[in-house]
Amino acid sequence: MIYTITFNPSLDYAIEIDELRPYYFQRASGTKIAPGGKGINTAIVLNRLGVDVIAIGFLGGHTGAVILNELQKEGVITHFVPINEMNRINLKFYHAERKTTSVNTPGPYISKSELDDLYRRLDEIEAGSYVVFSGALAQGIPENTYATLMRYLRSKKVKIIVDAEAHYLKPAMQERPFLIKPNLTEFEDYFGLSSRLTKNYKEKDFAPYLRRLIDDGAENVALTLGEKGAILMDKNYNLYFERSPYVNVVSSVGAGDSFVAGFLASYSKDEDLAAALKFGVVCGAAAASVLFQATKEDVEKLL
Repeated sequence: MIYTITFNPSLDYAIEIDELRPYYFQRASGTKIAPGGKGINTAIVLNRLGVDVIAIGFLGGHTGAVILNELQKEGVITHFVPINEMNRINLKFYHAERKTTSVNTPGPYISKSELDDLYRRLDEIEAGSYVVFSGALAQGIPENTYATLMRYLRSKKVKIIVDAEAHYLKPAMQERPFLIKPNLTEFEDYFGLSSRLTKNYKEKDFAPYLRRLIDDGAENVALTLGEKGAILMDKNYNLYFERSPYVNVVSSVGAGDSFVAGFLASYSKDEDLAAALKFGVVCGAAAASVLFQATKEDVEKLL
């Protein structure tokens, strides 16, 4: 079984607009709404690919009810913790031929008793499963919670995937995650690198840094590079590279989450890293070609 944990779910409200102009009255061409948060995005794509998945996290208020309703319509199995405060709404301003502008809000405050309820949800996780920890932590959740929960699950011998910003990832590395999936910005933050430097990197230039991530505790590292594809290094320092198919990019929102879904959909079946990397890249590209999550048909077209 695959489980995704979303610590700060959102209701993503996308506004289609010709041009975002500050301090002007503007009319939108259209709007779309969808459940969001990295783990939720991953769960939706896994479910659309026909892979069994259970989504865990915190839901509350009117927005939480809408998120839950949308997930139920998708057919995603959910084991969310009810909370007193309402989930956040994130804004996405987009145009089919331009980059998306995202405004993410802080989200609710999670109490100690609500966090304790999450631990009880984790007790239900089957031994030997895959568990995805991804995204930002909601207010009130300690910054070392990734590491704490990974330690809590250690006896279940689960394979943990971490997809998070550097300040959440670093404490989690000591718990030896099965896979970490930084994007280029998170990779730069982890090592304190300049984006002006890394934009000129060739595939081989990343290898020493990926090796350091393995030495820091990760069993496998998948570095996603947007339209360039992704690089993976395994625990034996073997390097894999997969180029992304060309797509007309509508929105990059959720592309990394879709990569994780594609990787797990493939790896959980065949345990083949090269094949999982390829399928993950295809799923990420499919997500970039649409607004919100891609369908199985979108993925199959790119394959």
